[in-house]
Amino acid sequence: MNDLSPDQLSLILSLVESEKYQIADDIQNEDFDADGKQSGLSRASFSALSARFWELSRIEELLTTLTTAKS
Repeated sequence: MNDLSPDQLSLILSLVESEKYQIADDIQNEDFDADGKQSGLSRASFSALSARFWELSRIEELLTTLTTAKS
């Protein structure tokens, strides 16, 4: 990743942040049915979404560090 420009790193960081917050929205939205009653995700679905969210958080942290180092 050292060969990426600061603009490229920023773009990748934006995409990672966007996907991370989309997952958070998906978790929140799936937790309630159309009538506003809490329905909940299956344990497997929640685990998969949660794992992806935290994976993206670690990538976001790495990209932020790289972006700061290149500035």
